[in-house]
Amino acid sequence: MKPSANELTLPRQRHLPGINARPVDHFLDAIAHFDDPPVSDANAAQHLGWNYGLRLINEGYFWEAHEVLEPVWWQARPNSAERHLVQTTIHLTNGALKLRLNRTRAASKLAKRATEGCERAFVASPERLLGLDQAQLVAAISAIKRGEHRIRLATDYAL
Repeated sequence: MKPSANELTLPRQRHLPGINARPVDHFLDAIAHFDDPPVSDANAAQHLGWNYGLRLINEGYFWEAHEVLEPVWWQARPNSAERHLVQTTIHLTNGALKLRLNRTRAASKLAKRATEGCERAFVASPERLLGLDQAQLVAAISAIKRGEHRIRLATDYAL
């Protein structure tokens, strides 16, 4: 039986590139053998990769979240709103990581990319997509622009 994102363990430490060693605890192994279909609005609540990535973001594991969300992005339907939203989330996560590393210029560039991606994701969609509200994404992007790395993305379903 497939676990929920909350049942998966968190990595032992938050990886900060250039500061600490790359993780060796294989946190990705927990989701690798659960072949999620491409993420969609219809399956977001059950999509293990998407939800574990969001949990990692909310817990401050930004590098790890990127590693989990990248395959979700690769599998998403090309040019779909979902693909744009996952990419937006990745940019947002990378921006938060860059702030933790005191790389404010890089974080600012990523916030700009996240803004552009958010606009593409919601151009023809309702205010919610993959369980996330557009307004909260805009607020998280604004936080990155202000230099705040603590972001939280709450879904309209329980993780």
